[in-house]
Amino acid sequence: MGKWYKSSRYHIVMSRNWIYVAVALLPLCSCSLKEERDECPCIVSLSLDPALEGNVVFGAVNDDGYSFRRDDVLSDEEGGTVEYEIVRGNNILYMYQGNPVSDGPLIRYRNGVQADSVFAWNSGLLNTNMEMLSISPEFKKQFATVYLSIISRNKSVFKIIVTGGVNGLDLRTMKPLAGEFACRADKIDDWYYVFRLPRQFADERLASEPLKIEVYSESGLVASCPLGEAISATGYDWEKESLSDIYVDMDINLVNVSIDVGNWEDGGEHSFKI
Repeated sequence: MGKWYKSSRYHIVMSRNWIYVAVALLPLCSCSLKEERDECPCIVSLSLDPALEGNVVFGAVNDDGYSFRRDDVLSDEEGGTVEYEIVRGNNILYMYQGNPVSDGPLIRYRNGVQADSVFAWNSGLLNTNMEMLSISPEFKKQFATVYLSIISRNKSVFKIIVTGGVNGLDLRTMKPLAGEFACRADKIDDWYYVFRLPRQFADERLASEPLKIEVYSESGLVASCPLGEAISATGYDWEKESLSDIYVDMDINLVNVSIDVGNWEDGGEHSFKI
């Protein structure tokens, strides 16, 4: 006997003879024994981290204009494995967690709020001309959390505004998308703030405008810093698969900036000063 699998369409698939059996009142799969096998879908089986829970989006795109997308809510009961049926051919598969605005494989971050905590994966261009394909996706961190410490001798801070020219991500390539971005940093206490940035271009000239940070008191603008330029000067890698967090000390009296780059994966830290 062949090995048995449970499909997301709730039918049983026997891998040796590929006989589809309907369960309850659901219709039979579109592929029968008399049809050409190349017209059958490819069943993609994704082995996920069993600890992964919550909303997850899976999609597939190819050069012929085919696009597939499905939203799921994962729980412990799923055992870390999900399956989808896609057309055969050369496809790019992608998957992400987060809550951005999405248009197929393009996601955008809402203007006026911080970047979503998006973790994502893609397969690269993949040949799916087969009956079943098993993959173990590895989600990568697509945002940088910035921890900001304000140094001030006599100026009180009212708010921190961050603006820039990247507001999205192309999940097919994991490359940034240019567009207007603005958010207000969350206040931890009088001198400490935190905010999230989306993945940026390694060459800031590709963004629609430079990344900068502005410090306001109740009377108005106190200091402004070209944050993108300062981060780039440290050697920070915006093309790293999983982005590191960033620690910024900003002296608004001298307009000096000190930046530390933390490694999200192993907890390591590299310090730079400009």
